[in-house]
Amino acid sequence: MAGRVLFDRYVVVDWSARSTPARGADSLWVAWADREHDLAPTLRNPPTRAEALALVVDLVCARPDAPVLVTLDAPFAWPAGTATAWRLGGGDPPWQRVWHHLAGAVHDDGRNRNNRFAVASELNGRVGPGPGPFWGCPPSAATPTLSPRRAPGFPVLCDRADPALLLAERRACEEAVWRTGRWISSPWQLHGRGAVGGQALTAVPVLHAWRTHPALASRVEVWPFTTGLGLDPTRGRADAVVLAEAWPSAVPVPPTGHPVRDARQVATLAAHLRQRDRAGRLALDFAPDVRGCDVDPMTVVTEEGWILGVHTPT
Repeated sequence: MAGRVLFDRYVVVDWSARSTPARGADSLWVAWADREHDLAPTLRNPPTRAEALALVVDLVCARPDAPVLVTLDAPFAWPAGTATAWRLGGGDPPWQRVWHHLAGAVHDDGRNRNNRFAVASELNGRVGPGPGPFWGCPPSAATPTLSPRRAPGFPVLCDRADPALLLAERRACEEAVWRTGRWISSPWQLHGRGAVGGQALTAVPVLHAWRTHPALASRVEVWPFTTGLGLDPTRGRADAVVLAEAWPSAVPVPPTGHPVRDARQVATLAAHLRQRDRAGRLALDFAPDVRGCDVDPMTVVTEEGWILGVHTPT
């Protein structure tokens, strides 16, 4: 399948967990590019997550019969064992249980006001009586189970769900990045420099909304959870919409262009995905050999997910 062009449109979303509407730096940015055009990616800066959700739906629905890739720079999941530690029952795969739970637990209104710290505190309480594994919050949001600082450290022992269960600080895909000498935040960190935990808590309900949206539900695949780690995430569907986790920092960002670095970053990634797909190389990014990171591929597909474009160091 390598060599095949997979998508007609590439949508890149720079996510933000901010609690107020915002534009400019450290806010939501959306860039998109089309395969058949050489134009620079189009940029939008929606001030709220609700508007970003609606914009992506519009961008996808504008291509009803074509395959579309949508990437978002927030973790789609947490380290293996999380669904068990949160006592989310059985039946569905762990990633799906986590998504379903957060879709109901996280409240995020049209003005970006959300309860992410309260949700993190409650989930920590399911793991044990003390702080962790989520950490990082303003002092006003601290509770007996949520600390402003990294506490108690990792791995975290789960007192209730399974006495032998330990939650790691990072997923295997993040460990793969660390092995290359690059810094990447843990999905447990909610606040502070580079924190992505709050982004994950607010992003997963939106991903769930895209996946279940009446106009998209029949088209959406979530890589690698519903697609596996093969070369064709569209699973042969001409109208597939593939949601994938991205890490924009993996692609060098030019120092000039748009005055906001976040905008340059999403535009650069959208252009990179288009170029790589045209060259027949993007398919390879959907089929990383995760065994080189000492992780069972089934764990990646059912629990942890992966970051598009991250490959195991050789």
